[in-house]
Amino acid sequence: MSVSSQRLHILKVLKRQGLSLEILHNVFFAIIVSKIAYAISSRYSFLVKAQITLINSLFKRAFKYGYVKFITTVKELLASYDDQLFL
Repeated sequence: MSVSSQRLHILKVLKRQGLSLEILHNVFFAIIVSKIAYAISSRYSFLVKAQITLINSLFKRAFKYGYVKFITTVKELLASYDDQLFL
């Protein structure tokens, strides 16, 4: 989570340079969500509620700051990656 919070600063700098929401959204998913989503299918059952809340609050904060188009949750992320796992 600390690395993800630090990467929000990268998005802040990119936003100041005038990048569009589309680009910020893609960068957020590339540098933050990809880290969180890595092996989420196997590790989700080991996460405690406090850790899930921290991840969800990171997603909400990114939306609040205007880095993403929509708020996603850990459960939605898990479902998305589970669906794509066996394609």
